[in-house]
Amino acid sequence: MKIATWLTGPTWGTGAAGLFLMLLGLVSAQLAAQPIIGQTQFSDLVVESEAERPALLATTHLAGQSIFRYAKLSPDGSKLAMIREFPIRAGLSIVSPDTGDTVKNIFLPDGFEASSFAWAGNDRLLLDGTGLHVRGRYRYRVRRVFVVTLSDGSSDRLSDGDIRPLIEDPFLSSYASILGISDDGDYAMIAHADDPGDYDENRPAVYRYDLSGDFGIYLAQEAVRGGKSLDCR
Repeated sequence: MKIATWLTGPTWGTGAAGLFLMLLGLVSAQLAAQPIIGQTQFSDLVVESEAERPALLATTHLAGQSIFRYAKLSPDGSKLAMIREFPIRAGLSIVSPDTGDTVKNIFLPDGFEASSFAWAGNDRLLLDGTGLHVRGRYRYRVRRVFVVTLSDGSSDRLSDGDIRPLIEDPFLSSYASILGISDDGDYAMIAHADDPGDYDENRPAVYRYDLSGDFGIYLAQEAVRGGKSLDCR
């Protein structure tokens, strides 16, 4: 009777449930201790030390203004020209792209400062400059376009014969627009007033300026009178 009671009584039910729960807990603990395939464990993580920061840039590097601007290669890539700020005034530097050496430094006459330029072939440039023009007791700030011919030789300065104003009248030149330059650099198409007395008019004529030989000037299109105006300034 006692054996039957022990086998079938409430004591067996309570003991079996406790044993089952204990075994389930052990299995769960063992599974939890085993890593899951493909899961990164904390022990596998490698904490790298913070990389050394580079030195801070000086603010003078950011606030300073470059002395070079407006760089352009010649059509054949053999020369690099750029406007350069010299202590006296802005000029044009011709640099070798291969070595970085300065080939020539070009300064415009009469104190004019170089402001922009365009290549006209591989050995000629049209160089814009601004400066003062004196007429009687008056002084005018004007813009002039110069033809610069690069001659051979080791001299880093051009002679006066290698630089000449393209448009003789400084007031016509101030309002002139270079419309285009031929591929070979032999001539340029330029728009400006056809009357020096009306240099600031907004209906210019178009001229062909030869950049070599006798530097001839030819009228290509007359100024339009009346009708719609064209501002080429």
